[in-house]
This record gives sequence, C-alpha cells and structure tokens, in this order.
Amino acid sequence: MKKERKTSFFTHFIIYFLALILVISGQFLHENAEKRAVDRQVSLHYSRAFSGLCTSMDKMAVSLQKTMYASSPAMVSSLCAEVCSEAATAADLIAVLPWSNIELEHTADFAARTGDYMSYLLKRSAGGHERTDEEAENLASLSANAAKLSEQISALQFALLSGELSIDSMAQTEEELGEHDETEVSFGSEIAALEEEFPEMPTLIYDGPFSDAAADLPARFLEDKAPVTEEKALDIAASYSGVSKTRLHLDGVRGEEPAFYILSGGTNDELYFEITRKGGCVFYFENTRSVGDAVLADEEAVRIAERFLANHGFDHMQAVYREKRENRLTVSFVYTQNGTLCYPDQVKVTVALDAGAVVAFDSQQYVMSHTARQLQTPALTPEEAGAGLSSCLTAAEPALAVIPTAGKSELLCYEFRCRDREGNVCLVYVNADTGEEARILLLLEDENGTLTI
Repeated sequence: MKKERKTSFFTHFIIYFLALILVISGQFLHENAEKRAVDRQVSLHYSRAFSGLCTSMDKMAVSLQKTMYASSPAMVSSLCAEVCSEAATAADLIAVLPWSNIELEHTADFAARTGDYMSYLLKRSAGGHERTDEEAENLASLSANAAKLSEQISALQFALLSGELSIDSMAQTEEELGEHDETEVSFGSEIAALEEEFPEMPTLIYDGPFSDAAADLPARFLEDKAPVTEEKALDIAASYSGVSKTRLHLDGVRGEEPAFYILSGGTNDELYFEITRKGGCVFYFENTRSVGDAVLADEEAVRIAERFLANHGFDHMQAVYREKRENRLTVSFVYTQNGTLCYPDQVKVTVALDAGAVVAFDSQQYVMSHTARQLQTPALTPEEAGAGLSSCLTAAEPALAVIPTAGKSELLCYEFRCRDREGNVCLVYVNADTGEEARILLLLEDENGTLTI
C-alpha cells in the first residue's frame, strides 16, 4: 500500500512538474512574441523616420541650389520658405532617431543653422533687399554641403536597401548608447532594413517637366470630335501597331472620357490600346514584346519616332528630351506653334533599338491640352527678360515656351537654358510679360537621358 501511495505521489509530481514547465514555456514564448512585435514596431518607426529624413535632405539640397539661381524677390522668398520647411522637418525626424546624438549630430546642427539662415534671407527678400555677394557665397557653400550630405545619406539608405548593410534589432540601439557612451555606433549595425517606399526621386524630363499638369482638365482636343465605331477603332489600332486587324479584339469601353480598350495576344508579344471614342485618338499604345540587343543608334531611333508621328497626323512636333532603358529609347515631343514650345501638348514615342519598331506611344497630354492658342506678342524682348537672371548663371539664347501653371492655366515664358560656374545646367522660365521668374528646373544629364528636379 505504501509503495502504491509513493508511486502515485511520484506520478502526480511528474505531471505537475511537466505542467509547470509547459506554463512557464508558454509564458516565455508569449513574452518573446510580444517583444518581437514591439521590436518590429520600433524598427518600422525608425525606418520611416530615416526615410523621411532622406526625403527632406534631398528636397533641401535641391531648393538651396535653386535659390542660388533665383533673382526675383518672389522666387527667392518661395524657395527660402521651402528650405526652412524641409530643414524643420529634417530636425524633427533626427530627434526621433535613437542614434541622433552620435551619428547625426552634425546633420542636426546643419539643418538647424541652414533653417535659421534661410529664414533670415526670407525676411530680407520680403523686405525688398537684394542679395549681397557674401550671401551668395554663403548660399553656394550651404548648397554644396547639403548636396554632399544628401548624397551620403542616400548612399547609406541604398546600402540598407540592397542588403549590403543590415542589423538584428534597432530596439537595442538606445540601450547600447546608454550603456556605452564611448562606443562607436554605425548605421550599418544599428538601422533596420528600410521599407520599399523611398524618398521621392527626380521626375524624368523625358516625361516632360510639366507632365502632370493637364491630367484633371477636360480633353481640349476632343471637343467637337465625332464618335467612332468599334470597327473604326480596330482599324486605327491595326494602323498604329502594324498587325493584322484579325489579331485584335475589343475589351470594353470605359472611363469618364469613354475609350475603347483593345487587346491582342501572340506567341511573342501582347498589344494594348486605349483609343478615345470621340475622335478615335490613340490615347495609349504598348507592345510588350521582348527587345533584343540594340543595333540602332539613338539618332536613328529619333528619326523613326519623327516619321511615326508624321504618318499619324502629328505635325509641328519637336523632340525635346529622350531616355534610354532596356534597349528602348523614349523620345518626348512637344507641339510648336509659330516657333513657341507648347509644353502642355506632349507625346511620347518609344522605339525598340533592336529592329526600330515603335513599341509604345502616349498622347494623353496632347489629347487633354492641344488646341489652337492665341499667342500674344511678348511685352518683353529676350534681352529684357534675361536681364534679371542671377549673375552666377550664363544663359544661352532663349526660346519662347508655354508652360502650365499650378492653377491649371497657361503662361507664356522665355525658357533660358543656363549654366553656373561649376557647369551645372538649369532651365529658368521667365514670364514674357512681367519678367518675373516663373519656374526653375535643375537638369541632370547622362548617357541614358536627362532628369529634372
């Protein structure tokens, strides 16, 4: 009997002991899961803050460079305000990061000092004071430092994104800094992998420097146009793509400005069309075939694009920008009226460099904006308009250009292509009637195309 009680006691002890282990293990796993969740949230929080910092530093560098080129009080004030805003945002984001007091100490100081100085220039500009030589030198120095700092931060972010740098946990950073004041803490070991949403990139100029301005307006070119039939839309698609009409089929009519959606499928390619019901204009066309090795020179591809436009009724179009990617050359054309560049009226033609076929066409901006404009004679001569340009710029002969405004109207300007003393290129748009600077764009050029910021 005693042996049975002893066995029973031992059995119960084992059961209770195992149960206790299970409870403790469960609690441990639960706490670990909660800790991992907290670490993920902290890492995400820091990642967003650092991504925002990259964006602010990039915008601040761009606005500082533009301020160097601005001369009118209105433009100077606007750009100074942009720099002040981005500097304040950068300072706020730096304060969020756990290692700001170590790695970003100089960055924080730079943002604060730059914001203060630009606030000073803003007040002077608003008061009607012209920029002094000393202020111009200070701006040049700030711009150079901001550009270098932005490049370094962006390179770090790229390294994190590419996987070259990684960390185990960002949540440990503050603890390590608190325990080891003398420890050198690097971004590579202390920053979590950033999200795929990164700082805003420059807009490609081959899309046009004013590519989004006409998106929400009624389609001017379609006014008074008669609707076309489905059969006619198929004929138009066959003409643009060079394929048999029998390969194409209608995939519906959609959109506020109703358009035919036409598709085709093949062994080597697929075609996609949007053709407006009114007027039968090809809004968009793409051939998704693979493109082989490039055999055509860029200039030949531009000529192919020019012939394509002429064959389809697009007259008075001037090639302005181009961009090459994956053996495709995309050329941006703008409509010219009596020699004036009408930037709202743009089309893009993409030519495959293996065989010279047009594989994409986009006329959305043209269709939305094109109309016969009543262009007035400018009140100012080119010399008068260029007299107010910054002394640090050397301008080529200007061209007249129509550009869209933020209020979705249009403005006649002189377009000055300028270089500064270091050889950097920018476009300055000067109101042809008042002489006020309307827009400044920075150009970044390489063998594949041109960027504007």
